[in-house]
Amino acid sequence: MPTKGRFKALESESNVQKAPVMQPTLMILMMAIAIVVVMIAALVYLFISSNSEGDSSDVINADFNAPPPPGAIVADPGRSGSLSEADSGEFGDYSDYKDDEVVDEHHSSRRDSPDTSPKPRARDYNINDFNETLFIGDSIFTGIDGYGFLASENVCAQVGISASDALTVELNGRTLFGSSGIAKGFKCAVIMIGTNGLDGTNAAEVASDVYSMASDLKIAQPGIEVVILTLPPVCKENDYNLKNSTINGFNSALNTLSGGQGIKIVDFNSALRDSVGGLDTQYAQPDGVHLTHTAYEIMFSMLS
Repeated sequence: MPTKGRFKALESESNVQKAPVMQPTLMILMMAIAIVVVMIAALVYLFISSNSEGDSSDVINADFNAPPPPGAIVADPGRSGSLSEADSGEFGDYSDYKDDEVVDEHHSSRRDSPDTSPKPRARDYNINDFNETLFIGDSIFTGIDGYGFLASENVCAQVGISASDALTVELNGRTLFGSSGIAKGFKCAVIMIGTNGLDGTNAAEVASDVYSMASDLKIAQPGIEVVILTLPPVCKENDYNLKNSTINGFNSALNTLSGGQGIKIVDFNSALRDSVGGLDTQYAQPDGVHLTHTAYEIMFSMLS
């Protein structure tokens, strides 16, 4: 019995001596496994985070630049021959909405300069505040009801129209002025017209026509508030061969006429310009002239 007891004691001592040798090996193995698990978890987290950020950005952009409702109209350079012979070459041809892929394809070929950081996108307006406002203009203003911002009754606009024509043109049998004129009953009128007819030499004349129309509107509709928007810029390459130098000449001439009869002039042009003075591509339709949904929201925010 004493011998067996001695063997057990020796065996116990042996186990105690071996334990310290095995413990560091197990600890190192466990630490290695833990490090691998942490690294895998970190990689998974980074992968999920990067994808979530991309999706979030896409959702924000898609929401703000949402396509117009079914039936809306936007510029389509592919139908430049669809106007009547009398209107051929005049600014403004509209058709069905182009999807994002086609728009991006055109934008990439029309970009005037490298991409710059996006401008602030104001949405500080209530569209119901414009229910008693009449918008008078050419094809750009047809996008106001085309995109569904306001009813067609709030828009007196026509493709290819000039400032001198706007006084007498009939829309649904009604002219702008008169006892049953389109302008009757509105508390405010916003005018943006003049691109059609500009040839680079007559900017002052066309600006005078626009201002005269605004003055006539004040006389015909006592108490109405009249606002004139400067003409927006265009992309360097556009389907109507328009030049920003011509548009800038018109806007400068228009500004020299301001200050009388309570007519206000709002500088819409500067809100849409890129770093080289052209129409920022985020606001441009494929033809390089007409405007996106976002640009109209900028306009309404400025008018508010």
